[in-house]
Amino acid sequence: MPLRSTANNSQVALHLYRETLRECTYLPDPAARIYISSYVRSRYRTVKSKLLELQQKEKKDKLLKQKLLARWTRALASGRKYRNQLRRANEGEQECLKRVLLHTYGRAGERRYALLQPLLLADPQEIPIVQYRISPQYSRLKALAEAQCQLGISSGLSRIPLKSSVASFPRNNQWARRMPVKREKNLLKRWFAQFLDKLFPPLPEDEWERLRDLASGEEPWEGPRPRRTGIQYNVSNLHPDALEMILAPRKPTIERSNGGISRPHQITARYMRRLWQKVFSETPVLQWDTTRNDWKVKFGTINRVKPTPKLPDADRLLFVGVSNKGRIER
Repeated sequence: MPLRSTANNSQVALHLYRETLRECTYLPDPAARIYISSYVRSRYRTVKSKLLELQQKEKKDKLLKQKLLARWTRALASGRKYRNQLRRANEGEQECLKRVLLHTYGRAGERRYALLQPLLLADPQEIPIVQYRISPQYSRLKALAEAQCQLGISSGLSRIPLKSSVASFPRNNQWARRMPVKREKNLLKRWFAQFLDKLFPPLPEDEWERLRDLASGEEPWEGPRPRRTGIQYNVSNLHPDALEMILAPRKPTIERSNGGISRPHQITARYMRRLWQKVFSETPVLQWDTTRNDWKVKFGTINRVKPTPKLPDADRLLFVGVSNKGRIER
């Protein structure tokens, strides 16, 4: 893609920003509409501040002009990619819509790390740290890790399930010598990073209950928001160049392959419940148990009950006087 000027890029970014926010308003999940739109605003403001800072430096150093335009190109490409993902999610593609829900409820992305932060705060009691094990000071983190290890569940983003909450390393190296302290420290740091990557952060209790009601169908879904109709133009008032662009034949496009991308699906209440159930199965909640004086971890489970079919009145009359075993009642 040829590099454009900064003024043209600013205009393209403004249109892209509005298109992305417009796609956020059509997301089928109410919480996703709020979270994704705020996430988009935050990302655009961050990138804008960085580009403005680089633009101020470019006035003093002319060699930074190509770097600035290349940065604009990468930012616009990333924005188009995210807008297209939201557009495909609104069309009903399962992977894109599921990714939006995972980011909304903190199973992936930026909010996942924000929900992990409270677990990394130690309890106020002064308890000595146990080496290679989670300290009792981090009671919430320890309870969550032990509960997740017992269940053995993995994330919808193909994460390996958490197998143990204890870091165990060989005492000696391959030369049968004592493991160096620095090597041992690096191994422990790497294990802890992988441990946090596999851990499911708990959701606040009010959001967890709302997600449970959506997954079970107790809270009625309001349905997808209809798109606004386009502006009707009077053809007689259009400029000849604009009329030529409308009537000109479209250029042939290359159809994208469906490899790795699910086909669009009609967004129905049943389709959304299944996606909510997948996200809910990976979502724990922490509750304080007063009897045990410890944290209680509860993962989302849905009891699927098959609905009993309802016969029409005309068909029900045919079975009057017949028991459930198929015998005529006398």
